[in-house]
Amino acid sequence: MDIIDRIKQYLNHKGISDYRFEKTLSLSKGYINKAKNPTADILMKMCGIYTDISTEWLLRGEGEMLREKREDLGLHRAESASTDENSLIYKMYKEKDDENKTLIKQNAVLEERIRQLEADNESLRSQSGADRITDTFSDLPLVDYEEDYPPVERPSSSKHPLAGKA
Repeated sequence: MDIIDRIKQYLNHKGISDYRFEKTLSLSKGYINKAKNPTADILMKMCGIYTDISTEWLLRGEGEMLREKREDLGLHRAESASTDENSLIYKMYKEKDDENKTLIKQNAVLEERIRQLEADNESLRSQSGADRITDTFSDLPLVDYEEDYPPVERPSSSKHPLAGKA
């Protein structure tokens, strides 16, 4: 059973409608039916509002759904459970934070690479114009390698050797 399934089970047990749950947590309408895995922020907010739910049960599916409310529980046990739950939530938050930092660094590297490639591309465009290539060939001397024909003269009105010839 996934976390979202356990949330649905809790809501059903407590008689809380999906709409009320979504509104209480400021979630979009239909979130509970569309979500696969809620974020750590949503889980922390949920546990802060619905304090009777066991975070161990919610996150791992272990133990009872509801926290025990008996007064005979020792203060140490309650503090220990709270510390464990908070550390688990913090660990989830920290992992997401680390992942975000890594993605931000990778994004910066990729953006720099894009800038380099765009600069290289612009440089190549400015170096390799069609005029430069045409001018290179039109500046070569016209030589007729066949001895039977007279040398070909370049037309005076155009740079291109075959312009105006039929």
